[in-house]
Amino acid sequence: MKFINPGFISLVMISSIICGCSDSSDNSSEPCSGVNCSGNGICIVQYDMAVCSCFYGYHSEGLNCIRDPLPCDDVSCSGHGTCVNDGEGNLSCDCDEGYVQQGLDCIAENDPCLGVTCSGHGTCVDDGEGNPACDCDEGYTASGLNCRLDGNPCGNGVLDPGEECDGANLGGETCATVSTSKPSGVLACGPTCFFDLSGCTAPFCGNGLREGIEECDGTDLGGFDCLDIAGFDGGVLGCSSTCDLDISGCVASAGPCTLDSIFYDSPQTCQTGFICGINYQMQPACMPEENFAGGTFYSACGADGECPKGSGCFVVDSGGNCLPYCSSTHPTCPDGGACMYSVQGTSDFQLCGQTDNCDPVSGTGCTTVGEGCYLVDFDGNGVCTTAGTGATGSSCSSLTQCLPGNICADAGQGIRCIKLCATTGDCASGTCQHIGQNGLPPGTGICL
Repeated sequence: MKFINPGFISLVMISSIICGCSDSSDNSSEPCSGVNCSGNGICIVQYDMAVCSCFYGYHSEGLNCIRDPLPCDDVSCSGHGTCVNDGEGNLSCDCDEGYVQQGLDCIAENDPCLGVTCSGHGTCVDDGEGNPACDCDEGYTASGLNCRLDGNPCGNGVLDPGEECDGANLGGETCATVSTSKPSGVLACGPTCFFDLSGCTAPFCGNGLREGIEECDGTDLGGFDCLDIAGFDGGVLGCSSTCDLDISGCVASAGPCTLDSIFYDSPQTCQTGFICGINYQMQPACMPEENFAGGTFYSACGADGECPKGSGCFVVDSGGNCLPYCSSTHPTCPDGGACMYSVQGTSDFQLCGQTDNCDPVSGTGCTTVGEGCYLVDFDGNGVCTTAGTGATGSSCSSLTQCLPGNICADAGQGIRCIKLCATTGDCASGTCQHIGQNGLPPGTGICL
C-alpha cells in the first residue's frame, strides 16, 4: 500500500517475548512484586498486569501455576495394568502378565468374558463351567450373549423396544449410519435382532461413489457446489484424489474489509479493482489495486510508496520498506520473516521483519562486528542488532540492553537480564528451566 507519513508512524522493536518492561528500578511498584507463581513458573508483565508464565506441564490459574491434568489420570486399567499415552492423545493399557487389553481395561487372558458386552444392558459372568453368560439388568433377559428387553418377540418383523432390527426391518439404517469404519456394503439383521455388520465394508476412494466419511468421490460431490461453501459466490467445485472437496476452482465472494483481511495470505474481500489494506488512519479499508502495484516485501517501497498486498510502506532507519502485517492471531509472515515490530499508535496489528541466520540462545552467528543475536518470536528466530553490554543478572528495561543470548524479564528478582538456554550446560549458574504457557519457544528455556 502507499507510503505512510513517517512523522505519523514509527517503529519499536518488540523488546522481549516474556516481559513488558518498565524503566523503574523500584521493584515494589512492579505488578510482579511478591508473585512467585506457586514456584512453577515466572511472573511476567503484560499490559501493566502480572501474568504467570508457567513451566512446561503447568498452566496458570490466576497467579498460580497448576500441574496440567494428564490424560491417564482417570484410567486405572482395572487395577491390572498401567495407562500409556502415545503422545498424540491415544491411550492404551500396558497390562500385567496374564491379562490382555479390552478397551481401557485389563481382563484376565483366560477370562471367558473377554469381548462380551451383553448389548450394554448387563454384565458378563462365568457360568461356572468356564463359559461366558450375561447377567442382565432388571427388565432384560439373556438371549445368547445379548440382553433383550423382556417381552420382546424377536422375529416378528417389528422393531420392538430393545431390538436394533427384526428380520428385514432395519429401521432405515445402513452400514453408513451404524459404522464409521465400514460404511459401505450391505447391513443385515442377526438372529437375536441385533445388527450383523459382517456384510459391511470400508469405503474405497476412487470408485466414483461418495461413501462414509468421504466428502466426495470423482464426480459424486454429494449434491454440493461452490455456492454451498462459505465465502464463495460461484465457480466449479471439484474433488481431490483423496476424496476431499477441492475449492480451488471456486470464486471468492466479496465481503467486509476487516483486520482479518489485511494479511498477505488473506482471501480477497473487496470488490473488483480494490484490495483490503491499512489506510492513513491506520484502519482497514478497501483501496485501489494500484496502491499495491510496486515494492517488495522487506525491501524498498515503490516510487509512490506502493507495496505488495498484505504490507505497508514504513520508515525503518532512513528509508521506507514494505513490511508485511502480522498480529497475535496471525503471527505468520511471508518469506521466512518474523512478527517482530510494534507500531506506535496502534495495538491492532504488528509488522514482520526479516530474521537472521543466527543462534539467539548463544547470541552468536552475526556477521557484522559489534552485533549480537537476539530472540524475536515464539518460533525461536533471531535477529542481529547492535550488541548490548548488560551482564546476566543486571537490571534492564529493554532486550538489547543485555548481552546477546539474554532476555529482559522478571523471574522474581525484578526486571533483569536472564540467560537463555537449551540445556543446563548452557547455564553458568542454576538450571535450565523450560517454560510452557505464554513463554519461550519449544526447546528454549532460561537459567534459574
